[in-house]
Amino acid sequence: MSEDVRLMVADLENNIISGLILVLALILVTIGGRSALFVSLAIPYSMFITFLLLSAFQVTLNMVVLFSLIVALGMLVDNAIVIVENIYRQMQEGSPDSRRPGRPRKRWPGP
Repeated sequence: MSEDVRLMVADLENNIISGLILVLALILVTIGGRSALFVSLAIPYSMFITFLLLSAFQVTLNMVVLFSLIVALGMLVDNAIVIVENIYRQMQEGSPDSRRPGRPRKRWPGP
């Protein structure tokens, strides 16, 4: 591996660890332990599965792949926070679907 790729891998590792710690702390303080555990487990598992798929398809770690992984990590963290906050809000409001917050409320018209 070239020196640039090694530096980007180190940056990716640092971003994963710092993202995990910050998200865990933020959700633990604002929402609670169960949600924080769920979100904090999603980050390492998704990266682990990503690296397994990259090695299974024999994709090399170049700068484009590593940059896309860093961007995908940011999107994962952002989406995890938004989804957990929405579920928490629905449970606090006592919506009738609070047991199943992911259940669709409207259906598309069709046969």
